[in-house]
Amino acid sequence: MATVTGDIAVMLSVLGLRKGDARILDALVLLGSGMETTELDWGDETSTYLVFRSTGTDVHFTDDVLTSFMVRVQPDTEESGYDPYPRLADLVEGLPLTATRSEVEEHFGVPERTGPTFLRYEANDQYLHLEFDAQDRITMVSALLTAP
Repeated sequence: MATVTGDIAVMLSVLGLRKGDARILDALVLLGSGMETTELDWGDETSTYLVFRSTGTDVHFTDDVLTSFMVRVQPDTEESGYDPYPRLADLVEGLPLTATRSEVEEHFGVPERTGPTFLRYEANDQYLHLEFDAQDRITMVSALLTAP
């Protein structure tokens, strides 16, 4: 299992907490102001998204449990209006977010799961998911409570 430090470690540490738990503020304060909220009722579960466009981050709760942070590190070509995370050097300490897929694997070792455009690692008792563009550069870093 990888040990991750930096802002993403703070995000990983609060996954699984229920909405309203004050410890979640440790992560939300990293994302700044200007939050938008969207709630979706799927019948058997409810999803709440906290959207921080200025820091490129979506925060997801499922049935009031914090399940993920999705952090854009490059401009999003599919969804306009999101800026990249402003403190890239602080997001994953020791890993430049200009790193290629092979550099990520060299840094963290063998991933728990791979796909054509992603690597997933068990990290800090949760999951760290990295997505890549056509040039194998990181586009998004996600902290996940469970592996999809």
